[in-house]
Amino acid sequence: MDSMPDDILRNILARLPSNKPLSRCRCVSPHWNRVISDLCFTINSKSQRKFFVTSHKNSRPTQKIIGTFSGIVIYIRMDSNVKSNTKGRKLRTILYNPFTHAFKRLPDPINSNIDDDYDDSSFVYGIAYGKTVLDRDLKMVRLYRASNNSSKNYYLNTCDVFCFRTSSWSTSKVVTQYSKNDFDDNVGTFVNGYLYWIASYRMKIMALNVNEMVFSEIQLPNQGCFTETRLGTFHGNLCMITDTSNFVESGYDIWVMKGVENLWSKEISFPCYGTVNDDLYEFRVVNIMDDGRIMIVDSLNRVIVYDISKCSFELHNTSLSVTDFATVHGIEYVETLVAPSDLCRGY
Repeated sequence: MDSMPDDILRNILARLPSNKPLSRCRCVSPHWNRVISDLCFTINSKSQRKFFVTSHKNSRPTQKIIGTFSGIVIYIRMDSNVKSNTKGRKLRTILYNPFTHAFKRLPDPINSNIDDDYDDSSFVYGIAYGKTVLDRDLKMVRLYRASNNSSKNYYLNTCDVFCFRTSSWSTSKVVTQYSKNDFDDNVGTFVNGYLYWIASYRMKIMALNVNEMVFSEIQLPNQGCFTETRLGTFHGNLCMITDTSNFVESGYDIWVMKGVENLWSKEISFPCYGTVNDDLYEFRVVNIMDDGRIMIVDSLNRVIVYDISKCSFELHNTSLSVTDFATVHGIEYVETLVAPSDLCRGY
C-alpha cells in the first residue's frame, strides 16, 4: 500500500464521507498519515463543513475571529496581564482546530509591548494568501497607529505581518489617510491579493494591496444604506450586503464586484422576515460564505443560515449562552486532521 502514488491515494481517501474514517486511515502507515495531514488534501477533500461561533457577555470581546485556513481557525484572544502598569490585557494570536481541539499560540510580534496598552479594537486585521489558496503564502496583517511624538494625527501608520511560512513577524511603516474609527469592522475580507474594509463614514471601501502595502479606494455599490452592511465573497468575487433602499420592501441586497473595472452589480435581494416558522424578528448578518449562504443571528439569539440559491433558512444548533445578539461572531471551517502547528512549518 505504501507504494501507491500520492495522487491516487488522495483521490481514494477524498471520497470518504467524513474525518472519522480518515482518522483511522492515518494509522495505516506513515505514508498515509502524511497524505491525510497534508494541507492540499484538506483543501480538495470532501470533509464536512461546520460553523465556529463565539459570543461574549460584555462590550469588550475576549476573542476576535480573524479568519480560517485549511480547517484551522485563527483568532485573537485577550489574556490577563500581570504587569501592574498596564491595562491588564494582552493580545494573543491563536490557531485552533475545532475538530481535534488542538491549538497553538503564535509568537508575539516584535513590538508586542504595545499590546499591553491596546485592546483588539485598536487594530485592523486581515488574513491573506497567494493568488489561490493552494499557493499557501499565508500571512496575517494587522494595522495600527504607533505612538509618535512627531505625529499630530490619528492615521494608521504601522503594519505588522506574520508570515506563516517562516513563522516570523515583520514590521513596516505605511502611509494612510485613515484612522481606526474609519473602519466599520476591523477584520478585512481577502480577494485576489487585496484586503477590503468598509468605511461607511467616508462612503468608500478601503483596499490594501498586500504585496505592495498600498491603499486605494472603491466606491460603495449603494451610497445610501449603512444600517446593515458587510463584506464577503461570492463565487470568488468581492461582495457586499446592504439593506434595501426603498420604503416599500424590507430586506437586503447582495452586490458583487466583477471584472478589472471594479463594477458592482446587484446579484440578488432577499427579505428580512420568515427566518424560522415565518416569524418576524430583527437579525444581523454575521458571515457571508462564498457559495451564497449567509450566517445570521436574530434577536432571539438563534444562529441561522440562509441559502440565497434556495431561498431557505436552516437553524444552526449552538450551545452558546448568548445575552446580546450583537456580540455573536462566526465563521465556517472544514473538518480537518491538520495540526495547527503544521501551518507554521514551512508548508
